[in-house]
Amino acid sequence: MSQKKIIFKTFLAVFILILADFIASKIHNKYFREFYPIGDGREQNEFYHHGIKKNANTKESNPLFGYSSYKLISNSLGFRDKANRKISKVPDNKRIVFLGDSFVEGVLLNYEDTFVGIIDKELKKKEIEVLNAGVSSYSPIIYYNKIKKILENGLKFDELILFIDISDIEDEAIYYTLNNKKKIISQIKVPENQVHQKNFKESLKKNYKGLYATSRFLSYKFNLNDNFLKFVTSDKYKRDKWTINNNVYNEYQKGIDSSLYYINLLKVLCDKNNIKLTIAVYPWPTQIYYNDLNSKIIDIFGTYSKENNIEFINFFPLFINKNDNDKKKYNIIKNYYIYEDVHFNKKGNRLIAEYFLNFYKKSL
Repeated sequence: MSQKKIIFKTFLAVFILILADFIASKIHNKYFREFYPIGDGREQNEFYHHGIKKNANTKESNPLFGYSSYKLISNSLGFRDKANRKISKVPDNKRIVFLGDSFVEGVLLNYEDTFVGIIDKELKKKEIEVLNAGVSSYSPIIYYNKIKKILENGLKFDELILFIDISDIEDEAIYYTLNNKKKIISQIKVPENQVHQKNFKESLKKNYKGLYATSRFLSYKFNLNDNFLKFVTSDKYKRDKWTINNNVYNEYQKGIDSSLYYINLLKVLCDKNNIKLTIAVYPWPTQIYYNDLNSKIIDIFGTYSKENNIEFINFFPLFINKNDNDKKKYNIIKNYYIYEDVHFNKKGNRLIAEYFLNFYKKSL
């Protein structure tokens, strides 16, 4: 076979693959998302702004490879769960509720791969029930209002594990507020965690999903793209900078004060209902990048916990060592966080779960 024929057949084969990819992507965009639209399992809430629908059983898109998805399943309370099931108001045995934002919900992962799901599976062996009340974009004003509402509805539980997120401070400072009817409302759009590049990359993602998935996989596998990490750790992205930048810290002081105010209301509520409160904090990639081991979030909420006799869990030392060089920090971020995202991946969730279980079993 001549060289010209080989080149022609190779070109033809590539053209056919690209054309098939384009057609499949169009079919996917038209039909797949109609069956599993983003946000189908979520709803607005009169008392705590937003949440997951009761007994949801749907899928949401995972941006990692452009079109893969993860299951969003909830129970009769609208809490993320391993299956649709009815939760009794009064438990037969000990019951723990986890509360937080997207990290606690476990976005982009199936429930069994989240740290709450892993803890749930392990503590079930000890006849301890675990419930996950965490939802993406929650913050202290919602933490308090949600717990207040579920207690008013008669739900009984013994412990509340509150994971305070770094983004809570910005949300409290500029996003959530109360209207004249004492309802939580949003003032502005939640800042995005993703780097949006409305150019060739976005066109590729929309129209050529196979090529996009391949490019993303190779980029992740061989560390070909550092744009997201460079952006999210830069001054262009403020959401997580208040722990390392004094100017942002001063700008978000209102968010710190508001967070402490609502967490204190939550503590009073827990004390009134004989619920043990535990507070936990953990780093974003930015805190790892800047070796923020003694972070302001630890100082603020660790001090509050100590002053109010609240158990405090600090997950920062799991991810940060003052002596780590840039390569080590980069590898930690790659190993424990979702590619081009700030949330923990499966390994990161497993690390959080194992540390918590070792910590918690000491009190059993």
